[in-house]
Amino acid sequence: SRGIGASYSVDLGRTQFGTGVGYDRRKYVGAAGTVLASVNGQVDETIWYALFASTPLDARSVLSADANASWFQSENAPGGAVLGYSGSLSYRRNLIRGLSATAAVGLDGITRENLEDFMSASALLGLQYAFN
Repeated sequence: SRGIGASYSVDLGRTQFGTGVGYDRRKYVGAAGTVLASVNGQVDETIWYALFASTPLDARSVLSADANASWFQSENAPGGAVLGYSGSLSYRRNLIRGLSATAAVGLDGITRENLEDFMSASALLGLQYAFN
């Protein structure tokens, strides 16, 4: 397996931004006479990209967003090349000492060369108490 990845983040005033990118390449080794023999010598590759931002809205609340995408190609994948992606937006508010509330929405999907695409949306409302 070979690969490389890099990331960078910066604080601009009260707002944080970050990004990352990477590449992975795997060549499989499967011994003759085993269940892995059929993948011997096959290669798969992944390229990915991610970014995020987070900023306080006031002394008790934070707005955050993130997105990522990854491309995957494998000699062993029946669906061909795959592009996966996701993104989310969240709001967090400290209500009282130790108790916070979060609301978030997200979108995730996958696009494939030879198979049907898929997408899903999600939403979250939650409370968290931290015993400090």
